[in-house]
Amino acid sequence: MTITLLNGEDQEIVVSQLTLGSILAGNATYKGEIITAIVDDASAIFGDVLYCAADFHYDRADADATSTMPVVAMALVAGAGTNPVLLRGQVCNTTWNWSAGLIFADTTTGKLTQTAPSGSGDQVQIVGFALSADTMYFNPQLVVVEIA
Repeated sequence: MTITLLNGEDQEIVVSQLTLGSILAGNATYKGEIITAIVDDASAIFGDVLYCAADFHYDRADADATSTMPVVAMALVAGAGTNPVLLRGQVCNTTWNWSAGLIFADTTTGKLTQTAPSGSGDQVQIVGFALSADTMYFNPQLVVVEIA
């Protein structure tokens, strides 16, 4: 597409799109924005949500603790090490059983829930929404609300 600027010059604009394809159905599959990062938490498994610690390494998040929030990534492999993590995109885990709607960081370390945390001091963060019973669009919002 070409547009004409106020000074009379033509400027070419390239329009593109990111296509994630069909909703995923295979267990432990994912598509989206992925980086390789250091995960320090040896207990992390596929689908656990992670926060970025002070050393720029990733550990499992817990909505009970302000020091382990906000969620910024999701573990794509088990264990500690230099691992791929999902920043945003589709992820399928056949052990999930989502209903249509939002998904939040849980008060169980590393886990997800469709019930917003409600205890005093809990951190409420939307991290995505269900695409099917087994698949979510992971898109962590960086605004976190603390329950008084």
